Amino acid sequence: MNNSKKVLALANATYRQLARNASTGKEVPPRWERFQKVTKHLQMDESAPVHLKGGLGDRFLFGSTVALVMLGLGLSAETVYTLIFKK
Repeated sequence: MNNSKKVLALANATYRQLARNASTGKEVPPRWERFQKVTKHLQMDESAPVHLKGGLGDRFLFGSTVALVMLGLGLSAETVYTLIFKK
């Protein structure tokens, strides 16, 4: 319980610090600028779904995830079939 309170307090402090830096016009860290650039890219209106906008890496991860899910479903169906119709 105490750990969750500490994490929440840290998150609030981090949010306040980021909001203060952004509102006062201080120099923004380069990671924040990159984050904003990526966010704008992902929010553009295109025909591609957001989970495939990252390029070839995203397509590979999505395809392998679909393949593994199908494999898992097939093996589950095989297990159920063998449990129902024991030889």
